[in-house]
Amino acid sequence: MATVVGVGTTSYVRYGYESTYGTSPGDSSLVTYFGHNVKFSPSAKNNIERIPEMNSRNYNKYAAKSFEGSYSLDFDVSNFYFMKGILGSVSSVTTTSTAHTYSEANLPPGITIQSSEDLDTDSERTYTGCLMDKLTLSMNVGEIVKGRIDGMYQKEVKDSSLNTNGNSADTEEVFTFAHATVELPTSTTLTEVQSCEISITNNWEPIYGMGSRLFTQRAAKQRVYEIKLGKVREADSDLLNSFYGSTTTLANPNKPADIATFNLTLTNGLSTTSTRSFTMKLDSLQIDPYNIAYNPAEVLKEDVTLYATNLNSSSKAVYTNNTGTHP
Repeated sequence: MATVVGVGTTSYVRYGYESTYGTSPGDSSLVTYFGHNVKFSPSAKNNIERIPEMNSRNYNKYAAKSFEGSYSLDFDVSNFYFMKGILGSVSSVTTTSTAHTYSEANLPPGITIQSSEDLDTDSERTYTGCLMDKLTLSMNVGEIVKGRIDGMYQKEVKDSSLNTNGNSADTEEVFTFAHATVELPTSTTLTEVQSCEISITNNWEPIYGMGSRLFTQRAAKQRVYEIKLGKVREADSDLLNSFYGSTTTLANPNKPADIATFNLTLTNGLSTTSTRSFTMKLDSLQIDPYNIAYNPAEVLKEDVTLYATNLNSSSKAVYTNNTGTHP
């Protein structure tokens, strides 16, 4: 019989939130999808050090130092349940409330990710203590909204019995930039936005101690919000005045006044119970840098990077669907 080769079409990737950090919630709870068209790339390092000896040109001993597990996920966005892992908390909801409101927390929860391969002898790897270090949402005109998560994990185990829970295809529709709006500040809609990339970084640091190759504690350092925005140039008031801090010249000696808020709205373009939406409001923004390229053969476009201090404390980030249940 021919050996079955591993391919992505017979593989599965799903996750679940951990109530106890580093402990899997169990196969029956590992049923949540990151989105469609998922590309999952785990990387494991034993940090092997070769030990040289006197009287030999060859290494003949090895030492396995700290274990390091990292991963990246790329996917087409069809839900926003992953926001709990990047921001930290989600409001309790009921069957009559479909708005999942995400808030900042000092110690976002860990997740367990499971990847399965349908082989002659099946293989299933379960990664526990996974931390979402950086989320990047990429939105471009004419394209599907893309998500990327980069993170680390504490440990992993494998077995040869596939978890059959949650193996059916994700039924949610993807989000596209055609149903997106950007307001800067809130209630002032920027027109002809060509691209918008939002990243949230937790700056996790794994803490190792004596007695284990695995990290036993984790620290979330400074949270960073960053936005990259590209738009067709129409008026100084859209972006350039905010960069100047003035309508005519650079503010001197004071820094430009903060832009009060940034508001993103995404919908899936459907109606009634099929409607899905996501909104996120950020506070106190600065533009740095401001770029523009003048080309006689091209439409003028502005590109800026914006930094925000925090998630808006009242509006926050909200994912609305047709169920009060959160993974």
